[in-house]
Amino acid sequence: TALIGYTDDLTSPSNGATLQKYPETTLTGVKQSLFGTSFNIDLSASYSGNYRTDGQKGNLVDLKPAISLPLDAGGYFRFTPEAEVRETFWERNDDIPASDSDKRGSRSTYRLSANMTTSVFRDFTVSGKSIEKIRHEIKPELVYDYIPYFDQDDLPNFVDLVDEKNAVTAALTNTLMAKLKGKDGAISYVEILRFKLAESFDI
Repeated sequence: TALIGYTDDLTSPSNGATLQKYPETTLTGVKQSLFGTSFNIDLSASYSGNYRTDGQKGNLVDLKPAISLPLDAGGYFRFTPEAEVRETFWERNDDIPASDSDKRGSRSTYRLSANMTTSVFRDFTVSGKSIEKIRHEIKPELVYDYIPYFDQDDLPNFVDLVDEKNAVTAALTNTLMAKLKGKDGAISYVEILRFKLAESFDI
């Protein structure tokens, strides 16, 4: 995806210090098997040109490859550990005096997570004109996320900070899926409701 936008800070008499991102481009890969193994690999990348009249400005590139391993426990639940590395590269092109090392640089961070989930469902026969059945599915989920502390004092102020995290999130998702039958007999499925409750706990 590619975005070009303009931000206007209505609380300031001047918009010169407001950060503008144009263009802003994001590329998201499709999760796929790693060399035919049980491991999955996922990759996302982004680029933004950060501009403003007053203050630091420049180019920013973010790369986030991730590897996960889905494990099924006899069909009762699925456990998926994942490791993600984030590489950030920046280059300032403003006129603010700074050393060469402050004009360009990089940051390396990582995130570890684990997801455990299962689901139960029940089908209800409706026998309406277009709706044949409705499936109610309940999906409990437990997620652990860990991001260690990283020193980020030397970053330009147009680079988003990566917050330290050590938390467990419990979630419960309810979905209603309708099985539809068209006039020509074609079958289709439509999600008519998704309701999710989640709560995170710091460790």
